[in-house]
Amino acid sequence: MKARHAAAESPVAGAGAPAVARERSLLLTRVVAWSIVPLYTAGICAFLGLRHSIGVHDENPTEGLVVIVGFGAFSIVGALLVAKRPANAVGWIMAAVALMAGVVPAGDA
Repeated sequence: MKARHAAAESPVAGAGAPAVARERSLLLTRVVAWSIVPLYTAGICAFLGLRHSIGVHDENPTEGLVVIVGFGAFSIVGALLVAKRPANAVGWIMAAVALMAGVVPAGDA
């Protein structure tokens, strides 16, 4: 009986490799997920800075603020979903939409 437990507890060469690869994959997924939030913020800051530098101002700044905060929340929720459940497509879609909403307007300004 002791031999069976000893064999089960002894590490086999290469047995931990899939676990290490999975941990690295999860870490990379979390880094990519949480990088969406600062990229969104940088895109919005670039957009607002470029609009201010060329002198374009909104007629209704409250509407712009609601859109910016709304997509900011979208990016945070998407990052949370991707970090916790990387296989969930909804989280990836939310993160991608928020990233596009943050970066694309900067190119338009």
